[in-house]
Amino acid sequence: MKKFELENYTGGWIVGDFVPNIIQTTDIEIGIKTYSKGFTDKPHYHKKTTEYTIILKGKAEICGIEINEGTIVRIDPLEVANFKALTDLITLVIKTPSLPKDKFFSDEE
Repeated sequence: MKKFELENYTGGWIVGDFVPNIIQTTDIEIGIKTYSKGFTDKPHYHKKTTEYTIILKGKAEICGIEINEGTIVRIDPLEVANFKALTDLITLVIKTPSLPKDKFFSDEE
């Protein structure tokens, strides 16, 4: 058995084509993300990756829609998304394929 501590991984990202990771792969990225109530992320998009966000605990607002615990949201390539934590929040994020540099803010190109 090996034991890993989530706090040792950048931003909760544990699987993908980056270091550190627990599984190195170009196929998929997986991250367990925690946010404090009120956190907001700038509107952004991915040119090639599809992103799935699963709300494990709490509530978020994604693209202006309230998303509750147990809900899965899919954001397709080129779709601009914004994010706000309505409560303290835990999410599971899956992106495919793993392209760590495929995040663009909607006000830049």
